Amino acid sequence: MRLAHICLVSAVAGGLLGFVVGRYFMDTLGSPLIHLYGVENEFSLMRRWFEEWGGWAVALAGFTPAPYKVFALTAGALHMDVPSFLLASVVNRGLRFYLVALPIRYYGDRMLTLLEGRRGLLVTGVLLFVAVFLLVRHLAG
Repeated sequence: MRLAHICLVSAVAGGLLGFVVGRYFMDTLGSPLIHLYGVENEFSLMRRWFEEWGGWAVALAGFTPAPYKVFALTAGALHMDVPSFLLASVVNRGLRFYLVALPIRYYGDRMLTLLEGRRGLLVTGVLLFVAVFLLVRHLAG
């Protein structure tokens, strides 16, 4: 569990660094990084998600195959407010790490063996849960 805490703090700190690069250094550092890693399509997609979903795009980032750092760059480039970014980052990174750490804590090596190589399945299940929640929220509102 301690490792999950360390991962959460480290991931949010790294996300904040990506956010700062996107906000203040997008032209000189962010864009070259996007091109270097070949994630231009993901960056474009995330821009559209931000336009449609706002801060929820960051909250959902942890449950997509797209790299979280690209979400952080995008959030900074689009001038998302810092408190919302940090809250969304803690939620998405926290869920991502603790959904793996909690079962391992309670079920030990048996669960670790079961989850090995199946993390994508767990994340997909959570993503489906979030999608249903958002759909119900949209239909009710």
